[in-house]
Amino acid sequence: RRRLHEKCPPELRGWEWRHLARRADAAAHVLAGHTAAVTCVALDPTGRLAVSGADDGTARVWSTADGALACPPLAAHDTSVQAVAFSADGQRVTTFGGPAHANMRTWDARTGALVGDKSLADYAAHSIALSPDGERMAFGTADGTIKILAAASGLERGSIEAHPGRLVADLEFAPDGAHLVSGAADGSLALWDLAGSSADDGPVWSAVSPGEPVLSVAFSRNGARVAAGLEGGGIREHDAATGALLREFAAADGDSGGHGGDVEDLAYAADGTLASASIDKTLRLWPAARGEAGEPSVLLGHDRAVRAVAIVGGRIVSGSEDATVRVWRPDGASAVARWTGPDDYVSAVSLARDGTVLAGTAFLGTVALIDGQRAVTVKA
Repeated sequence: RRRLHEKCPPELRGWEWRHLARRADAAAHVLAGHTAAVTCVALDPTGRLAVSGADDGTARVWSTADGALACPPLAAHDTSVQAVAFSADGQRVTTFGGPAHANMRTWDARTGALVGDKSLADYAAHSIALSPDGERMAFGTADGTIKILAAASGLERGSIEAHPGRLVADLEFAPDGAHLVSGAADGSLALWDLAGSSADDGPVWSAVSPGEPVLSVAFSRNGARVAAGLEGGGIREHDAATGALLREFAAADGDSGGHGGDVEDLAYAADGTLASASIDKTLRLWPAARGEAGEPSVLLGHDRAVRAVAIVGGRIVSGSEDATVRVWRPDGASAVARWTGPDDYVSAVSLARDGTVLAGTAFLGTVALIDGQRAVTVKA
């Protein structure tokens, strides 16, 4: 029945279709309270707490067991909350506000007390990443600079002139926390050694795809590979140690080959499989084998651009502008669960180690928690 329901053409989906979608969804809780778009979500290391940030300037910490607020709402920022993250021990929440009047604040996750505040107004921050141990935060700016800050105090720990004059579109810490990869609007990709001196001397390596701006980056789970998603639909995969190009997935139309539109997000599975999300409405799974790129598995089902992808325990989760979150089998054969939000699009997804899914919608300010307690399990 679920498959027949999803085959209904978008132009024929009236109130009856939406009613049935809500009756059949896998959401354990729908968390309401924000008064504007939910822009970012994250789960603590245990999956017991979730934090959401929104365009209303607030952040909210929720209990995933019952959907109740774990502490009073955080009056986080004067403008939109652009990113949120838990510390490695789950005791602190860091919120990043901007782009206007940008600042970073750290909160006690249990009481909601403010414990750190740092103005970022001079940095023109555009992208942000948290180190695996939760101790450092990196953000990229519109002028090509990367700043490294202590997540707890907001004190600056380093500055890298990474991509002079070019917007830093995305960045990510390596699993060991000692390296950082950054991608920029001029098509450049660079790896930085944060433990040694090369961040001052220049990147460990850099590569350029002229005319193909980098939109997204990702490290493999073992830190051996780096992937870059490009404007137009291409993907490049590099050796993280040397920068050597391992594989290139060229942009293409249709259901085979590369994506037919911008690659918005990337995520690696533990076995090295690379998942990519694109505005061409598809997810693609690229096998881990070295050498020729080969043909990916193409996951069809979303009706609009796919903006977010995450992987945990072999499950693949995607969020789309069609207002749905989908959870896919490890082989990508079909969706095993589907959450349909309100008439709004999903802008962010996050997963805990136990397979709990957190999804945020963009305009109506709702957050959904999806777990394995329903008839269709999504627990890994």
